[in-house]
Amino acid sequence: MTSSSCITSVLPSELIQQIFFYIAFDDLLSTISLTCRHFHRLLCNRWFIKRYFSFENRKKTLLNWWKFDNDKKIGLDSVNETTSSSFSRSTIVNGTPRIKQCDNFINDNDGKKANCLLLDGQSWLYKDGGSTMGNIHKTYSITLWFLNEALIPRPSHTILTLGNRYCGWFFFYITSSENKLKLKINQNNMPSQYFASDAYIEPRTWYLLSIVVNAEHNTLKVYVDGHCSITIYQNKKEKEPMPSIWIGGQENRWVGQIADVTVWSRVLSKIEIRAIYDQRTSTDNVNIAEVYLKKMKQ
Repeated sequence: MTSSSCITSVLPSELIQQIFFYIAFDDLLSTISLTCRHFHRLLCNRWFIKRYFSFENRKKTLLNWWKFDNDKKIGLDSVNETTSSSFSRSTIVNGTPRIKQCDNFINDNDGKKANCLLLDGQSWLYKDGGSTMGNIHKTYSITLWFLNEALIPRPSHTILTLGNRYCGWFFFYITSSENKLKLKINQNNMPSQYFASDAYIEPRTWYLLSIVVNAEHNTLKVYVDGHCSITIYQNKKEKEPMPSIWIGGQENRWVGQIADVTVWSRVLSKIEIRAIYDQRTSTDNVNIAEVYLKKMKQ
C-alpha cells in the first residue's frame, strides 16, 4: 500500500483538504496532486482552489500593502490599517506626493478606477523594514505598478530602493537614454554591480514590477509584466532584517505614478505574478483561482 493510500484510508477527505490548505504552497499543490488520483480529486477541486486562493487566505502572508485609496492618509498601510486618524506609524511621507485616479489602469469589481501615487521627483515614502517586520529569513516578494512620465530631464530616475547595512542597497531605476529597467546593487566594500533587463519601458504606459527574493535558492528575480528579465544569484546568509523600502527611490527620485504596492513574506509564484499582470486589478480583486484551475486542466 502506498503512503498516500495509508493516509486516505485513515483520514477523511475533508481533513486532508484542511491539512493541505494550511501547509501547501501553490507549486507544492501541483506536485501533490500528481501523487495519486485521490489527492488529484481533492486538490483539483473548484471549491478547494477558490478557498485556497481567496484573498482572505493569501493575505496571511501579506506584510504590507499600499492601496493609496485615502488622500488624507497617503502613507497608510492597508494591511495594518487602524481607526487612528494619523498616518501609518511605520511609513514616513516625504515631500508633497499626491493621490489621483489611475488613467487607463486598474478597475475594481465595482467598475471604479483605483488610485495611484503621483510623485514629482522630490517626494517619496519610506518604510523601515526592521521596525515592523523584525528578523525573518530573507525570503520575500514585492509587486508594484509604475508609469514613467515622458521627457525626464535627467539620465535616470528610481522607482524603488531596498536596503540596509546587512543586505546592501538595491536601486530599481529607468534610464532616460535607453528607456530600460535596470538594477544597481551596492554592498559593503564591493564595487557597484549593474544589471539590465530586456524590457523596453515606454513613456505614459503602466508596467508591473515584481521582485522575488528566494532564500532557499539564493536568488533575486526581477519580473516586468509577468516575464522574468533579471536573475541574480546571491551569497547565502542567515536571518537578517527585512530591507527598508523607499517608494519613489532613495536617489534620483521617481517622476511618475506608482500603484498597488505589496510586500509578501513568501515567494510569489509565476502564476500569481502573471495573474496580477493579466487582470490589471488591485491585489484583493485578483482571481488566481480561475487561472490555476485552467492550468491544472491543461
